[in-house]
Amino acid sequence: GFEMGMLGYALFLGAYGSEHLGKMALIDLGQVLFVFFVLMALLIRERDGKPTAKVLLRQFITSPVILAIFGGIVISIVGKWFSPHPIWTALNEGISLLAGLTTPLIALSIGYGIHIKKEGLAWSLKTIAVRKVVLLALALLINHFLIDQVLGMQSIYRYALLVMFLTPPPFVVTIYMRPNDPVNADYVDNTLSLDTLISILMVMLASSFYG
Repeated sequence: GFEMGMLGYALFLGAYGSEHLGKMALIDLGQVLFVFFVLMALLIRERDGKPTAKVLLRQFITSPVILAIFGGIVISIVGKWFSPHPIWTALNEGISLLAGLTTPLIALSIGYGIHIKKEGLAWSLKTIAVRKVVLLALALLINHFLIDQVLGMQSIYRYALLVMFLTPPPFVVTIYMRPNDPVNADYVDNTLSLDTLISILMVMLASSFYG
């Protein structure tokens, strides 16, 4: 899985602008389903035992990302039924203003939450290196063969997929760690913190040189 909600979207917005946000949401939708119905199920089973379908469904439908995606779909459909009005214009401008604040606020939150310890640093770096190499290779292959040659999609979809594949694992992993397992908890925290910094640098490089 990938941390899109707290990092990926902010990086994509900063690199490619809000006008392409819907394209990123389309690329992200599949992995969101994976995170909430597969990854979370595995994490909960590891910590508490087998999760129920009700728990997984509740977590999925209450996810801010899912609510935002479906809210946008509903608004785009319903909006066609209403004629232009100053209220809708003001509302749109207000939402656009809030959207502009999203990236710096997320950046501040992530920066505050980064904690790197010396213990286990080597293992974290090895984990990140393997993950980045494998996912970068997969992203380039998918972009070349599927998005370009098979589907013939716009180049922005290639950029969106690359950004997603460069982001760290979901931050929610830390929530499902066993409370009596501090060694693995520190390893996960270290890995996520380091991966966040590396991901930001790699996305900056990718947006500058990947065409």
